[in-house]
This record gives sequence, structure tokens and C-alpha cells, in this order.
Amino acid sequence: MSNEPNDYLDNLELFSSLPEEDKKILSTSLVVKTFEPQTDICSQGEVATSCYIILEGVVRVLLVPDHTNDVPVDSEQLIATLDQNEFFGEVALLQGGTRSATCRSGPKGVTVAVLGREEFDHILQSKNTFAYRLLDVISAQLARYTLTSIDSLGELID
Repeated sequence: MSNEPNDYLDNLELFSSLPEEDKKILSTSLVVKTFEPQTDICSQGEVATSCYIILEGVVRVLLVPDHTNDVPVDSEQLIATLDQNEFFGEVALLQGGTRSATCRSGPKGVTVAVLGREEFDHILQSKNTFAYRLLDVISAQLARYTLTSIDSLGELID
């Protein structure tokens, strides 16, 4: 595929039913970026300036220990593996804070659509159908993360 966002929108479930006019508007807000294998896309603790939609490949979400506390560097904890159509980085944008985890490209690299903070805020403030759909997708993904975290905690306790 090319590096034009519009080339990807029809293939992504979230955007497939958008009217052509909305797709054109959205495509001007997105920037397509490709990351080599095992590359940090965003890092735990940094200020959030954008969110990402996976177009091709996978992203690993990791908790990285604070190296100032004499914790071994290799003690990263895998939180989730995200696939095509999934968002990441949106929680920090919604909260206006810093990244709670590091997101790293998978073993074959990844191509993502990047949506900057200003564009993200503009979409949410527009209160159109797409804005509500975006919030629905984010809410569903957060619910899934919560259930996964609860399951992981249950395994640790057992």
C-alpha cells in the first residue's frame, strides 16, 4: 500500500462505513508512518501528543521499569499485543497526561496512522457521528483492557 491515509481507510473496520466526505476530512488529519521491527513508537512517561491506529502489523504494549530503582532493564512486562484496526495512545490524549506504557513495533515492524492531539480534539469537539463512533471504539477497547488486566491479576493471586 501507499503512504496515503485514504488508501487504508476503506480497509479499516472503524472507518469503512464513513461517508466519503468524512473519509476525506479524516485522511487530511492522519499521517501514515512505518516503524522498523522492535522500535519504540511512544515511551512510558512521555507527554502524549498523538494517538495511533494500526494499519498493518502488530504493536506490543509494555510496562518498562524505572531504571533509577535498580530494576533490571530486561524486566519489561508485556501488557498486550495489538493488531490491525486497534488504537493505542488515546487514553493519554483523553486524560491530557503522559504515556502509561511503552508501545513497540512487533517483529515484522508496523505501519500506523498517526492522529495528532489537535486533530483528535477537533474530531471530538465536532460532536458528529464519527466523533461518537470513535468514543465507542475507545470505550470498548478500554473495557477489553480492563478485563484482561483483571484476568492477569487473578492469575497472579492464584
